[in-house]
Amino acid sequence: MEIGTFNDLSPDEKSLLELARDVRDNAYAPYSDFYVGAALLTLDDEVVTGCNIELATIQGAHAEVSALSAMATKGLKGPKVIAINARAKGFDTSEVSAPCGSCRQAIFEFSQAYNVDTKIIVSTTHFEKVGISTISALLPHAFGPRDVLNTFDS
Repeated sequence: MEIGTFNDLSPDEKSLLELARDVRDNAYAPYSDFYVGAALLTLDDEVVTGCNIELATIQGAHAEVSALSAMATKGLKGPKVIAINARAKGFDTSEVSAPCGSCRQAIFEFSQAYNVDTKIIVSTTHFEKVGISTISALLPHAFGPRDVLNTFDS
């Protein structure tokens, strides 16, 4: 992952990251007190968002999966770019917060299904550090729909 600053981003990427920060504050995280927001730009050039939710049953949804669900619910095509921002209740992050393994798999599945290498933008709480990568770099040798279905183009 390449680490840079907020100023290294394009205006559209800055807007996505700011939107991720804004929806982060809608997260429902009473157990971990770790709040995450995601803003996703689709191949249709539409933006959808998601935040994490936690439940007492140890279930819930991560922000990235919430955004992917919003994309699918609206019938939009593929994640072109996803921006992620996080903070904790008692402190701001000092390192970028990258997607967990499960979220990487979810992003990869939609990326492969729509034949795109999704760009991932992550940051510290106040954008002091910004990381940029792609899903293929964050999840090398991934196993996805093309490996189990013959309905996708190779």
